[in-house]
Amino acid sequence: MCSLAPLRAALTVILTLLWAMPAFSGAWPRGDGDVFLSFHTSQETDRFDTYPLVSLYAEYGLTAAWTIGGKAEYDTQNLVFSQGEVFARWHFPSNNSPYAKALSLTVSGLEGEDLHLVPAFHMGRGFETKLGGGWFDAKLNADISITDGAAGYGLFAQVGLKPTDRLMTMLSIDVFTDDSETFAKIMPAVAWQLRKGHHVHLEWTQTVTPTQNSKVSLGYWLEF
Repeated sequence: MCSLAPLRAALTVILTLLWAMPAFSGAWPRGDGDVFLSFHTSQETDRFDTYPLVSLYAEYGLTAAWTIGGKAEYDTQNLVFSQGEVFARWHFPSNNSPYAKALSLTVSGLEGEDLHLVPAFHMGRGFETKLGGGWFDAKLNADISITDGAAGYGLFAQVGLKPTDRLMTMLSIDVFTDDSETFAKIMPAVAWQLRKGHHVHLEWTQTVTPTQNSKVSLGYWLEF
C-alpha cells in the first residue's frame, strides 16, 4: 500500500501559503483586454500504446468584470474532437474583500451529442508568507444535461505557491458525483516561466476513484 506521508507533507506546506495570481484566473477577473492561452498534450501512463489527447484552452478579459473563454480537446487516437466548451464568468466587485468571487455558466458538449449546462460559483484568496506568494481557488458547480435534465455535482479546488518569480507549484483536487458514480482526481503540477507571459507546465493526474489510473500532461501557457 502506498504511504500517504508525502501527500500529507505536501498538503501541510501548501496549506500554510498565503498572494499570487494563478495562471487560470478562476475567481479572479482575467483583466480588461488580457488574453490567456494554454496548449496541452496528455498521455495515459497506464496505456502507452494509445495516442495522446491535445487541447487548447483560452480566456479573454472582455471587461474588468467579465471573462469569457472556451476549450477544445482533440483525440489523436480516433481523430475526433472529444470535448468542447464555451463559458462566460462574471466577477463580483472586490469591495476591499480578501476573497475574490465569481459566477460562471459553461455550455459543454459536441455537435450531435448531448449538451450540458454547467453553472458554477468560484471563490479564491491570495496570501503572502515567508515561503512566497500563494493562492487558494475553488469552484462548486452543477452539471445539467439539456436533453433529460439529469444532474451531477462537482468541486474543484487548487492551492498553489510561487516560491520564486519564475516557479509556480500547484496541487488540485477534482471531485464529481452523479446518480451512478463518484470520480475523484488529484493533480500536482509545476509551471516555469521562460520569459514574461510564457510558461511551460507539467501536470500529473491521478484518478483515485472509481478506478485508479493516471496521465501526464505537458503544456505551454501564453499571456498577453
